[in-house]
Amino acid sequence: MVGIAGGPDKCRFVRDELGFDVCIDYKAGNLQAALRDACPQGVDVYYENVGGEVQKAAFADLNDFARVALCGQVAQYSGEGEAPGPNLMGLVLKRATVRGFLAMDHMQRHAEFIRDASRWYAEGRLRHHATVTQGLSHIHEAINSLVTGRNIGKQLCQVDDERSPGAPGYTTGL
Repeated sequence: MVGIAGGPDKCRFVRDELGFDVCIDYKAGNLQAALRDACPQGVDVYYENVGGEVQKAAFADLNDFARVALCGQVAQYSGEGEAPGPNLMGLVLKRATVRGFLAMDHMQRHAEFIRDASRWYAEGRLRHHATVTQGLSHIHEAINSLVTGRNIGKQLCQVDDERSPGAPGYTTGL
């Protein structure tokens, strides 16, 4: 399984904590070549949550009849406007299946998810990390951290002292 993240710390987290075989640092340069090295036979399944240059590189290496789960476009969340997208004709030529993915489309399975995810987390099979910003007065910094990629994992803003920021899996952003 191949992941793509921004920076050596995030790539180390993806490999060492999340169990990916390889993680490509898209900030290291020549993303397309790195992706081809990691996936010499192309990409059959791609989960898209970023958009921008990462999406362009991944779409270029899709195999015929690849499947794409389209969940987000975080590269467009910066407020700088929509970046020009990939030439979607490649998806047509590769006969790729692209499907949008929203969690709310699967609410009927919420109880099942909570049961399974809780068990997987207890067994160490499901891992997470959160970057926590302290205080509601720093909510803008938390949002900026998410958009610029300074966070690792989920970006949270802790508004009270009920949960210790020193708990395992948590780092303090501010």
